[in-house]
Amino acid sequence: MQFTKLAIVALLSGVGLASPTLSKRVRESIHMVNCGSHLALDFYADDTLDNVFPGSNNECIVSSFQEGGGGSCTFGSGVTFSWNLNKDAASQSGSTQVGGGFNGFHTFNCFRDDDHTLYTRNGDSCNSKYVCFDTLFGISENCAQRVTPPSHGYVACLNSLDARLILPIIGG
Repeated sequence: MQFTKLAIVALLSGVGLASPTLSKRVRESIHMVNCGSHLALDFYADDTLDNVFPGSNNECIVSSFQEGGGGSCTFGSGVTFSWNLNKDAASQSGSTQVGGGFNGFHTFNCFRDDDHTLYTRNGDSCNSKYVCFDTLFGISENCAQRVTPPSHGYVACLNSLDARLILPIIGG
């Protein structure tokens, strides 16, 4: 009852309560790269920053991408990514979905990439053969999927507009 009175007073006085705001949700990705001297999986918390070496905690060296089967690799951060690629994945054209993966937090859809160079390191060009994107986009209407724990009075929820909806927690 007390909250209702405060809300009505705030509304009538022109003092607004915290209103929902949208902030762009970044897309996580894992690139399976061929660096000439080695193969690796590179994790990017923000795929728009995938043009640089992600750092040793976010890279995992593999002997093969295991097309036609599955593989897993543990990053320096301790997170393990497991994947399955179709047996014809290497022969598919760019942007074709060729498999999927899971990192212990959420699932990823994997696509044949166009072998563009992500970065050069120690003289090796690292080309993206496959890219896996997280599948959190558009899975939650009405804040059913909470993507961060409540903190500082806010909780972040995904919506179908590829953004995080930041909602105030009443009484938090």
